[in-house]
Amino acid sequence: MEEPFENDHFFSHDYDLGKIRDDSKSNKEFLEKVEAAGLMDKLKKLAEKDAGEDSDIYRFAWENLTDEITTWMKTQGTDRWVGGVTGFGWRKQEGGKEFRASKGEELLREVLPKTQNRFEVYLEKDQIRIENWHHDAPTGGEWYTIKPATGDEGE
Repeated sequence: MEEPFENDHFFSHDYDLGKIRDDSKSNKEFLEKVEAAGLMDKLKKLAEKDAGEDSDIYRFAWENLTDEITTWMKTQGTDRWVGGVTGFGWRKQEGGKEFRASKGEELLREVLPKTQNRFEVYLEKDQIRIENWHHDAPTGGEWYTIKPATGDEGE
């Protein structure tokens, strides 16, 4: 049998969802009733707002992302990297650097600008590609490519 829904603190702010919650015996029944009442969008918005106020969710997402990058880095067999960027900032500049990193968090901190960023990471067989958005690149288009260093690179 499914466990009853335990975390209803955000339902106390919405009468319709609170009433359905009180009348439901399980998560499945609750979600079915919310869907039938046409309140699924309202539920999703409340859940997103609630998640946005929970710093643990961001921390878990960050740890998961950096752990995945670290795992990929280990498959490359090096801690030496070459990173390049195109479309950097409002002037759409290009550049690159060589660096060392053994963990995903170190790699991201080496290449991304020191500002509030929103980015998407693409782990490919032999490289990482990152599209980044920030105050000088609000529409994105700032692309980073990071590959294992070869030869004398990264020294």
